Amino acid sequence: MATFHFDLVSPEKLAFSGEVDQVDIPGIEGDFGVLAGHAPDLRIDVVLADTGHVPDPESLRRTAQSLGAELVIADIADEERDLHHAPDKLAKVYREIFG
Repeated sequence: MATFHFDLVSPEKLAFSGEVDQVDIPGIEGDFGVLAGHAPDLRIDVVLADTGHVPDPESLRRTAQSLGAELVIADIADEERDLHHAPDKLAKVYREIFG
């Protein structure tokens, strides 16, 4: 069975690191699942992170580059709600990234 390396990182610590065959992430509009070997041609072009949640930008930049992606760090936080993106800030950065 195919596997891939997965790190689950919180702002405080590395919560999990190991080989997995699938990762499922719950979301408001349904779950998002990643299967090992499911989409071998899938690529990541950009990793977008909020300025206030990147304690080690160089480490994240190296990780993004190892995936063939560009790292963009921008202020996209919602000032009124913790751990939420501000839709207007996010849209502005998306326009800058994707034209």
